[in-house]
Amino acid sequence: ALLRPVVDAVAALHAGGIVHGDLKPSNVLVDRRGRPVVVDFGLAMRGGGSRGRAFGTPGYAAPEQLDRDGRAVPASDVFALGAMLYLLLTGERPIPDSTVDACRARALAVDYRLPQERAPETPAKLQRICLAALEPELARRYRDAAAMLADLDRWRRGEEVTARPAILQARFFDQVDTTLAHVERWRLQSLVTDAEAEALADRLQRVRRPDTHWLVDARRLVPSQVALYFGGWMSLTALTAGLWFAWESFESTPWMRWLVPAATALVLAIAALVLQARRETRIALGFFIVVDLAIAVSTLQLLRETGWLAPAVDGPVDVPVRDRVVTNASDQLVALLDRSRSPTLGEWMGGWNEQLLVVAAAWLIGSIALRRVTGAAALTPMASLAALLFWTSAFASAGFFRARDEHSMLLLGGWLVLGGAIALAMGIRGNSREERREQDAGEGLSPPRDAWSMASIGVASILGGLLVAAWYGADLITLGLLDDFRDSTRRAAAFIAAAIPVIALALLLQRRRTPLRIRLANFVRIVAPTWVLFPLLVIERDAGSPWWMLWQIVFFACVIAVAAMSAVHNWKPFFLSSLVYFVAGYASLTVRLTREIDGPTGSVARVVMFAALVAGISTMIAAYAVPRLRAARSWRGARDARPASGIDRTAATIRDR
Repeated sequence: ALLRPVVDAVAALHAGGIVHGDLKPSNVLVDRRGRPVVVDFGLAMRGGGSRGRAFGTPGYAAPEQLDRDGRAVPASDVFALGAMLYLLLTGERPIPDSTVDACRARALAVDYRLPQERAPETPAKLQRICLAALEPELARRYRDAAAMLADLDRWRRGEEVTARPAILQARFFDQVDTTLAHVERWRLQSLVTDAEAEALADRLQRVRRPDTHWLVDARRLVPSQVALYFGGWMSLTALTAGLWFAWESFESTPWMRWLVPAATALVLAIAALVLQARRETRIALGFFIVVDLAIAVSTLQLLRETGWLAPAVDGPVDVPVRDRVVTNASDQLVALLDRSRSPTLGEWMGGWNEQLLVVAAAWLIGSIALRRVTGAAALTPMASLAALLFWTSAFASAGFFRARDEHSMLLLGGWLVLGGAIALAMGIRGNSREERREQDAGEGLSPPRDAWSMASIGVASILGGLLVAAWYGADLITLGLLDDFRDSTRRAAAFIAAAIPVIALALLLQRRRTPLRIRLANFVRIVAPTWVLFPLLVIERDAGSPWWMLWQIVFFACVIAVAAMSAVHNWKPFFLSSLVYFVAGYASLTVRLTREIDGPTGSVARVVMFAALVAGISTMIAAYAVPRLRAARSWRGARDARPASGIDRTAATIRDR
């Protein structure tokens, strides 16, 4: 309550181009009504500059004021305000020395205790503001009193502050580095598994080099952040679902159908730029994200209303919906549900192929532009999704897309795989650049992380493309060798063949171990077993006698192989997949035996139950006995191979006696 008016007054001085130069408690008088007043402008300077000698009061003067040149800038007053805040919090000065040289040396070395160490009740965020104001380097200090005032106001409102003091970060980094060294020792001592060590190291490295601090703050769900996100979501819902259902009510003013989302995007963009100029970056980011999505919505609604690239034609009433170009919501839904026609890709999105291409292009351009304006990697996922939509709609606009047409869908799958490969290559290359930049960056500095979204979209696109290709292009993938089999069998075989590039993708990602590539490889490993085991179940179900028995054997052999791979590489997803698919195979075997033998279900199930019980107990006994037998043979071989020692001779003598 006392300090904020002082900081506000100094901010007004800085706005007028004046540096006080000698702020200290004795130069702040408090009147009878408790209002503080800043006095003594004997050392004040207009615009700052150098006096050619040290000046100011030791203990409150900034280090640059106490050097030979005696420089002063608005951030110099911030140092004094930080020293006053330290005094108010703890009752003591941060730098108690009285000589110029001693005060300057202590300030540069940050040789003082934290406020919480002297006054444990000090709020953590207020301590950060105090220490940020006392930074010895001008570049890390608040640039002026207005920036410090903004952080104080954020603290009073219960929001996150922007202060990131170097002293706290240095301690934090030292503790993280120590923990990383502990994790490596735990791994070498087999106290944790390799996968657990990698997960711990990945998480620690991510918090050690986080995104820009306000992006970290934006991920904290404080009440204001929840309100920001929820308000943005409500706005987008109103512009999409709300406008969709209210489309026909704007018949008298059709221009409002596209003007409402466009005007909303423009107003929010202006508000976001104002907030960014006021250094309210965390709030501005939420506005920019809504603007980015509103760009796509307003472009789609504009094309839908004007009919550009898909002009609306009012046909006769008796003309079926599938033979007309429709723009109203109800007719579009009818067209999508009409199984007698093959809708275009654009119709699934409420437009047509060329319209969807324009929407994707506008969204992509807007995302890239906002990414450059904000410098926030949080907008990169938007750009990646827009690029994927643009890539897919380009395929459809070229005339290749026909829903439910096998040849067209096969081409779409290949197109998605190609686009995913391009995105993955860009993401991996970007990840390598980010890793190099992080190695060169100073403590607490981290480049924006754009690679993860591009690489993730690339992996998802590759897997999705392989899925589409295996489903619709089974005959081509299996080389026509299974033409006499059912469609489900051919598709299952195609899925097994498509598992080869999936496994190759996981191996490719593991060639160079970075946190991003490890996470992507883990994701691919989670889905990889299903690409083989589930199709085998389908093939076994469709196979006739006696081939189904062979497929059952192959299936359970693959289940065991997946479980064994989990032990070799410590891949827990593989082990969980083997457990789940063993249960599915057990049920399938019981049902199939009942159908083939044509006997009572209970009797067949009893035989299978006892067989599985015997196999399970035998496996458990083997898990106990086999390692011990191997160890015993190993010890015997090692003892027979070495020369007899004195202990061995003594033991032999005791046995003989």
